[in-house]
Amino acid sequence: MEAPPLIYKATYSGVPVYEMPCHGVAVMRRQADAWVNATQVLKVAGFDKPQRTRVLEREVQRGTHEKVQGGYGKYQGTWIPMDRGVALARQYGVDRLLDPIFQFVPSATSPPLAPRHITAAPNRPRKKHDDSDEDYGGGGRSMTPAREDASETSQTPSPLGLEGDDDEYHDGGAGRAGPSSSKKRKVAHHDPAASMGGGGGGGGMAIDGVSAHQQLQGLGPLRYARMILDYFVSESQQIPQFLLAPPGDFDPNVVIDDDGHTALHWACAMGRMRIVKLLLTAGADIFRANSMGQTALMRSVMFTNNYDLRKFPELFELLHRSTINIDRQDRTVFHYIVDIALQKGKTHAARYYMETVLGRLAEYPDEVADILNFQDEEGETALTLAARARSKRLVKILLDHGADPKMANRDGKTAEDYILEDERFREQDVVNAAAAAAAAAAATVAPHPNGNGTLSGLISSATAAAGGGASSSSAAAGLGAAQLHTSETGQRVATDVIPRISSLLSTLATSFDAELADKERELAQADALAAALEAEIADARAQAQQLEQQAASRGAIEHEVSQLEGELEAKVGKRFRLGWEKWVRDEEGREQQYERDAAEGQQHEQEADLEAYRDLVANPPADAAERAQALASRIAEFRDERGRLFAQLVNAHAAVGTGAKLAQYRQLVALGCGVPLDQVDGAIEALVEDLDQGVGLPMRQGDAVDELVAA
Repeated sequence: MEAPPLIYKATYSGVPVYEMPCHGVAVMRRQADAWVNATQVLKVAGFDKPQRTRVLEREVQRGTHEKVQGGYGKYQGTWIPMDRGVALARQYGVDRLLDPIFQFVPSATSPPLAPRHITAAPNRPRKKHDDSDEDYGGGGRSMTPAREDASETSQTPSPLGLEGDDDEYHDGGAGRAGPSSSKKRKVAHHDPAASMGGGGGGGGMAIDGVSAHQQLQGLGPLRYARMILDYFVSESQQIPQFLLAPPGDFDPNVVIDDDGHTALHWACAMGRMRIVKLLLTAGADIFRANSMGQTALMRSVMFTNNYDLRKFPELFELLHRSTINIDRQDRTVFHYIVDIALQKGKTHAARYYMETVLGRLAEYPDEVADILNFQDEEGETALTLAARARSKRLVKILLDHGADPKMANRDGKTAEDYILEDERFREQDVVNAAAAAAAAAAATVAPHPNGNGTLSGLISSATAAAGGGASSSSAAAGLGAAQLHTSETGQRVATDVIPRISSLLSTLATSFDAELADKERELAQADALAAALEAEIADARAQAQQLEQQAASRGAIEHEVSQLEGELEAKVGKRFRLGWEKWVRDEEGREQQYERDAAEGQQHEQEADLEAYRDLVANPPADAAERAQALASRIAEFRDERGRLFAQLVNAHAAVGTGAKLAQYRQLVALGCGVPLDQVDGAIEALVEDLDQGVGLPMRQGDAVDELVAA
């Protein structure tokens, strides 16, 4: 016959409790109000972390509860009244196991202290890789009982506990125990001698009359471990002097608590960057693991301190070489990052840690993928844990960096399976809950005259009890209520399942409304964007059409310009021809005048001129040839100049109509024809008419031009 379970008494974070070990879990009941720890009840029921989280959120935390996150690790969790705790245990089939603590009635005889509060140093098997540093840790663990006894009167929780660590990360679920329980038992006394003096249940360390203070003085390097631990559990901001100037006998890798943590583990978990740097400077080993095989990097992502202080990028730069390390359960730092996402309200911290680590290691995609796909003892990868935690953001980040969604765990499930399962769960949650309630009611409700023991009978009874239409009498309504509550399952349906279904339907409707509002907002934005794009397209088409029209008319304009240039060139050529003819006529007139003068007796003068010309030809001057050549050159230059001026005149006429060019043309006509500039516009028609009739214009002859203008 098995001995009845023992009930112990203990005090955690200043709260007295009754404690009963059951299946390796310390189940607690508060002495003051008899509330029980629902998280511990679910652990006894065998739920793993994701399942516990889901049950707590969907069932336990919907009613009266108190969530404790600070203080001693084992005390943390969700506390509920006794009646709810009994119902929860009965619901998951562990009520008989937990009846002793539920039914415990305090008597005059006080229960014994919990074992960890009265025993000496724990007899833990030594790790295979123990070294001299961990031998110091063994000595340090021998001091634990005195501090644990003192913790029964302590009112100050550890700073780590103040950061909101959940108990699942200390006592662990599914065999994954987190190593902070012993740390949170350390008292907040600042005087090492006083804290070593013992207290409570006779757990002092005085040996052969030697005081604790004298023992501490004789421990050598261990006194630094004690001082570091006191510094961490206190709220002091004054850094110990031996960290600023480490003495020769200071070992930064000494174990400072009974879970094998070094000072670096504590400093990294608490986000104390100054202490981390001082310890690394003193020679702290970033690869040193605690008793669970956890490195300082793993410890740093198990809490939100580095997220709250935004110090993790700086810390990871110092610790990134230990990313490839695994603990004793083959878990990587990525497993621990996903673990923190399972805690309500800490998804942002997990994402912050994950993005920092993967961003820093982005240069090594193959190596990162290997670490991400590393499986622990349960076959879980970081991706499968993220999928089970229903964290879409973490799943996407891991997939983007090479995580394999097809790797299966020991249950044969992959991340894809969990994702699909969660989607089906979301879609069919309401239907499944109603079907389960109906099936349970049909299996247990006794036959009733009105319902014949069928599901329809139960539903009709429930409808009569809940609604009772206008045609139903008060007696019928009362009868329906009695029919609904004739069994335990019926009571559960009425008090638990139906409100839950209603709540789920309300949540589903709210979700649909929110999603519809998002879609409508996105649709409105898309419509506005489409309208803006259509307006821009219309403007572009109008501009293109205008340019096409201009391009089509350009050819006609160029052809017209070419014709006008030809006409202008013909007119100017005609003018020069007329000028030449006028010069010929003038020469002929001079010859005729010469003949007339000769006939009138002036021939002797011309003969004298001819004789002089003959003498000049017969006896040319010495430079006559050079002068002739120079004159020929000048004639050629004048010919070229005339051609250039002719082309310039053609171009000038081609550009007629522009203000500056027109003024230049007026000046050119005035200079060429000897017409005053202000009279050019009035005489232009007469000049053109004379040119058309072939009349020579008097070039630079003012009288002739005046006559032409007058005419």
